[in-house]
Amino acid sequence: MMMISKKKIGLYIHIPFCRRKCKYCDFYSMKKTAELEVKYINALCNEILLYKEKLKDYIVDTIFIGGGTPSYVDISSLETVLNTIYKTYNISSSAEISIESNPDSLDINKLINYRKMGINRLSIGVQSLDDDVLKIIGRLHDRSKALSAIDNAIKANFNNLNVDLMFNIPGQNLDNIADTVEIISSRDVKHISYYSLILEEKTVLYDDVLAGKIIVGDDENDREQYYLGRDIMRKNGFLQYEISNFSKKNYECKHNLRYWKGQEYIGFGPFSHSYFDNNRYHNIADINKYMMKFGEINLIKSDEMMDLNVIRNIDEKLNGKDKLFEYIMLRLRLIEGFKINEINEIFKIDFEIDFEKEINKLINTKLLIIDKKCVRLTCKGLDLSNQVFCEFMEKIY
Repeated sequence: MMMISKKKIGLYIHIPFCRRKCKYCDFYSMKKTAELEVKYINALCNEILLYKEKLKDYIVDTIFIGGGTPSYVDISSLETVLNTIYKTYNISSSAEISIESNPDSLDINKLINYRKMGINRLSIGVQSLDDDVLKIIGRLHDRSKALSAIDNAIKANFNNLNVDLMFNIPGQNLDNIADTVEIISSRDVKHISYYSLILEEKTVLYDDVLAGKIIVGDDENDREQYYLGRDIMRKNGFLQYEISNFSKKNYECKHNLRYWKGQEYIGFGPFSHSYFDNNRYHNIADINKYMMKFGEINLIKSDEMMDLNVIRNIDEKLNGKDKLFEYIMLRLRLIEGFKINEINEIFKIDFEIDFEKEINKLINTKLLIIDKKCVRLTCKGLDLSNQVFCEFMEKIY
């Protein structure tokens, strides 16, 4: 009898607690109390259980615990969440299980416990190794704590270790960028996420810039720091596989690749997002309303296993044009781009004919390249990716 392979899916777990919000952060997060943490974890586990029937034919091959600062909550809370997931779903034996963390909330015992509970990928939010720069953006750690966290993670056998770095922060220059990236990329780190500072409205840093208290570098400064960091990482054996992500061979983040390749995932927790059954939807960004909604569910009663569309906010049901544009936009974020025969087969189009005008324009302006029937951005195109996406969007819509 022929075996039917099960579909794969990823899970995102939102832990919305932080010791203190960083000055650039607009993510949904808050301080915790012991009582709030217990109530939240209970509601979170109830939401996870509600998907048991819908995901019975799926295999979970990535789990990403993000926030907030997941390393800020008690070990027992994470154990409860992961045990609920393990008991509820079919988890692949080779699943990538990641957790985000900050250096100020990590110690060797916590790291050892993470490994014991099955977490095999650690992401540490370092951002910079310059203490003055860290103070400007309101981080709670310094250079010493950051390096200690990395060393402890390696001691705890985190072979798959990511470090988040940021550039174009006020106070950064090419010297401290070089120092940070050189030190991080020369350690036993397998992945580096390298992001430009984005000023978000309603953040402390945004208000400081608006008031003229600090100055953010211009586009030229941004690109210089990006190129310098990229070149140092390449020199140390990192391969760029996405606009802002670099890894050693075979250490790409599988969960994030799921987003860029348009694969299904479920998000749990307030303001978590999902893409499932051709729908994009999200939970409300209010922890109290979230706990009221999920904390009081009696999972023993069959009539409480409700239609999930009733308890989540549907953003959109994707139509053919939406799917085509998302495919082009997300795949072009990847350095490998996409194959012409693949897009033609999925969407029943002739890409080279249907987009002939746009393709020629982007190739002539050196933003796009087609090589061996594969479409990808040039180095210049990576810098001006939004310009490329707009060309395709105007044609599709």
